[in-house]
Amino acid sequence: MTLGDWDLAVAGTVVRIDRENLDKSGRNPRYMLSLVIDPARAPEVPAGARLPDELAVRVKSEDLPKLTRDDIAAGDAVEVTARAHGPQPATLRLTTIKRLAR
Repeated sequence: MTLGDWDLAVAGTVVRIDRENLDKSGRNPRYMLSLVIDPARAPEVPAGARLPDELAVRVKSEDLPKLTRDDIAAGDAVEVTARAHGPQPATLRLTTIKRLAR
């Protein structure tokens, strides 16, 4: 049995935010953000799926403001939902994000 796309909900702390420039020409910078999250507790996953200790949740920089009005920074407590693919996803695609009260 293969494991296709599946959804994940997790609350945790943003450890760091990595930024990768997607524009190869150097004229129109566009960035892919990787929010590295340390989960507060182990998230529920489908049978046969395994996740790394820290979750890399990716989103295009221009899409993040569409998902939240909050500025997300390292150290923030967040609640996210993301889409994963396969039994051992290295990265997850961000679908919703909410910064929790400080």
